Amino acid sequence: MKIFIGDLAHSTIIITNNHTPLNIGFIAAYIKSILKDKVDIRLYKNPDKLLDDIKKDPPDILGLSNYIWCQSVSEDIFQFYKKIKKDGIAVWGGPNFPVNELYKAKQYLIDRPYVDFYIPFEGETPFLNIAKAILQFGNEVKGLKSLHPECFDGSFFISANNELIGNNIGVQIKDINTIPSPYLNGWLDSFLKQGLHPMFETRRGCPFRCSYCHTGLSHYNRGRSFSLDRIKKEIEYITKVFPDPTKAHLSITDSNFGMWPQDLEFVKWLNNHTERTGFPLSINSSTGKGRTELVLDTVMSHPKLTLTNSVQSLDENVLKAINRINLPFDQLKYSQAEIDKKGKISTPEIILGLPVETRESHLNTLRKIINIGSNLITQYTLMLLPGTEIYTDESREEYKYVAKYRLIPTQFGEYEGKRCFEIEEVSVGTRDLSFEEYLEMRVVFFFIQNVYSNNIYRPLINYLIYLGEDIIDFFSYLLKKRKEFGDEFPNKVIENYINDTKGELFNSKEELVAYYSDDNNYKDLLSGKKGINLSHTYRSVVFCNAKEWGDFVTSIFHEYLQEKYPSSNEILKIGNSIISHIKAQAECQYKFFQDRKNIPTKKNPIKAELDFDIPKILSNRIDKVKYPSFKEEKVAYSYFMRDDAIDHIKSFPEDQGRVNLALIILRMDISYSFPVYLKVENMQKIEDKQ
Repeated sequence: MKIFIGDLAHSTIIITNNHTPLNIGFIAAYIKSILKDKVDIRLYKNPDKLLDDIKKDPPDILGLSNYIWCQSVSEDIFQFYKKIKKDGIAVWGGPNFPVNELYKAKQYLIDRPYVDFYIPFEGETPFLNIAKAILQFGNEVKGLKSLHPECFDGSFFISANNELIGNNIGVQIKDINTIPSPYLNGWLDSFLKQGLHPMFETRRGCPFRCSYCHTGLSHYNRGRSFSLDRIKKEIEYITKVFPDPTKAHLSITDSNFGMWPQDLEFVKWLNNHTERTGFPLSINSSTGKGRTELVLDTVMSHPKLTLTNSVQSLDENVLKAINRINLPFDQLKYSQAEIDKKGKISTPEIILGLPVETRESHLNTLRKIINIGSNLITQYTLMLLPGTEIYTDESREEYKYVAKYRLIPTQFGEYEGKRCFEIEEVSVGTRDLSFEEYLEMRVVFFFIQNVYSNNIYRPLINYLIYLGEDIIDFFSYLLKKRKEFGDEFPNKVIENYINDTKGELFNSKEELVAYYSDDNNYKDLLSGKKGINLSHTYRSVVFCNAKEWGDFVTSIFHEYLQEKYPSSNEILKIGNSIISHIKAQAECQYKFFQDRKNIPTKKNPIKAELDFDIPKILSNRIDKVKYPSFKEEKVAYSYFMRDDAIDHIKSFPEDQGRVNLALIILRMDISYSFPVYLKVENMQKIEDKQ
């Protein structure tokens, strides 16, 4: 029996979901280990390749994953498959399904008659059950459902009398080590050799119940781990198969990585492996929301790991409404202080548009995570995901979400003459947050991302906090003053961002599809003018215009100090040294992204003279007790980009479109974007050591 299984990804502009299809690898490895030569299984990521193979020799079973980034293309391919092979069995699975509202689940499948079975949770056992039933009883699907419904534990289906049937939904394998490794058994070799980055799982399950997340459902509360020996062998295998392991990005899918003793043991081993092999270039993970010391030890044990420290909100009423349990605030502060000592980075996330969140509570969350010294802050718009508590009718009625639809960035394509678009439903307002306030918060975050989270502005931020200023108020001042720049870059880029933030939203899926199906608008998608990730894209735009942006921020910073402290020459003089320090780095960033022939290096740096040793004094947070005043001393610094950063950026073609460059920046080592600076008198000593 022939089985095709796909976890599809659009690559119309660039493949953004550029990871190995680990999910379907697990299913294939498990089914093959039990049914052996009775089945011939092939795995797919590319929609065109799958369509070509369906045309040539359609499978007996077609299984596809269902996430928000691949729902539409999967639906279209199922319909195409059913036209080619009318007696084929279509199996869909994944979290993008209203499993916790059965009347919606029923209608979901009735609206999609080309889907025979739906697996909402772990797929290994339910898919095996379907394959075994077809091998035993044949592929006449209506008869199978009527005569042998007991064969399909773990799957939903619509019966002959239009009822939703689902037995033992959520069936799990108790010992997940009985699932053969898709890496060690070669299922993912072809994807690794294509350069798709390894997706990696060490543990399943999440102990938390957040209402906006799929893993908040009770099904996921039970945790199970793969053995340490197994995951070590998988890393060794991946390193051997990936074309250049020093350029691989390792994505760990665990919901709370670092919270378990095995995580620490694994990371210590991985650090030794990295020192030996250079694998990986970066590690993406979501660190745990508990067991602070263990998580910190884990993060400290590998230079590529960052501390997520995500909070989503710090308002107690919001946290109660979304069933969220954060680390206590004092532990968040402690964690940040500890990683600061080691020069590590935190990457906290917040969500805009959560239930009972107001403009003031959202700003207060931002203030708190800024004040504890968080590094790279990310703001997400609340997604209304099927299968989550947030998505339910009850939640919508209570919190009055202002629901809109937008294209998932770059997730579109044209297959067999039909255009398809992947769409997400988002909340851009609630009973407690107006749409206008939503837009305002998005713009505030623009400054957080492009000033606060850009390391070159850290001394400016630290000095304002030292003076007792509110960083959010300073960003509001920037927002007001930018209009004075008229047609210049600082004002234009913010105006464009605001217009794009409005323009990406539609009132219905149908409206969105009609708009982008128009030839002219579709061309805008192909060119990267529309349908992009605004945060990532505008971050890259600011980097490419780093000098103009730096001039804007520092000039308004100077005005701000003059307005607040008109009679303090010392504060203004310190401010001028901060400005010189920032401008030198901004020029480095500009040349790194826009003028590769002239990127500053250790041998050919940019130099700046300062009246105060700003890099020494303000690289970290300080207080007036330890530093009641700053010592004035003339110092000179050299600024340049790291050699490995220069090698990395030069490994890509110089002429990059907006989408490509945004992804390059997103995926590269965070530190590559930030210049190095050294006192001039120390340069020779440093170079001699190196």
